Amino acid sequence: MKTMLSKISEGISPLKTYWDKLGEGLSRLLTQLNLFFSASEDEKTKEYALTTLVKKAHRDWEEAQALFNEVKDPDMIDHAIYAMEATERRYMFLLKEAKKEKVINEEINQFLN
Repeated sequence: MKTMLSKISEGISPLKTYWDKLGEGLSRLLTQLNLFFSASEDEKTKEYALTTLVKKAHRDWEEAQALFNEVKDPDMIDHAIYAMEATERRYMFLLKEAKKEKVINEEINQFLN
């Protein structure tokens, strides 16, 4: 019979892996955004690209929420929670970037209110 401590440590290992991968993904996304915005693109292209990323991130978050509402299996519930948290963080990050880059237009403004 496993001790409570070993059960807890087994549960923490997948979470650590998940958060490490999430951090790596956000780091890659930030690098991609920096490369994109450092290129000499005109402002309309920058605005369009960031708007598109924000919309997609919002859709992904909504899909993750729908998955969470549908699943019944305990393992899938954990996966759905992780997916929902990851997509929400990506969405919030992109909204913040849009605000920082002053790429707030009608389409993005609806997500901020």
